[in-house]
Amino acid sequence: MLKLEQGELLSLKEAARLLPGKVNISTLFRWSSRGTRGVRLQTWLIGGRRFTNEESLEKFIIDTTAAADGNPLPVRTSKQRQAGMEQAEKEIGGDAVSDGPDAVDVNTDEDEDPVAGGHRRSG
Repeated sequence: MLKLEQGELLSLKEAARLLPGKVNISTLFRWSSRGTRGVRLQTWLIGGRRFTNEESLEKFIIDTTAAADGNPLPVRTSKQRQAGMEQAEKEIGGDAVSDGPDAVDVNTDEDEDPVAGGHRRSG
């Protein structure tokens, strides 16, 4: 079975069975779409069906419990994210994206055939 983030995928129906009490599948769908207490359940859409895993359920429970106990998750503003990216770029010494050994040169010249390595014939 496909594994995402080191967890075996569970349908929302299977995930609901893992939780204590009688949790309806619609509750899990709501947790994944709207969330609760500022926390959303991580899911993946595959073939029109939603899936999650045990790790995502555990993280969701821990995060919603923390929010309910008055320990909300820290939220970074766009300015804080931008400052963090700029700091990271300084730490690595310049541009975050560089021409490494796997870099690909993208040619935008329409007359050159990238496959043949030369020019296309006109006419």
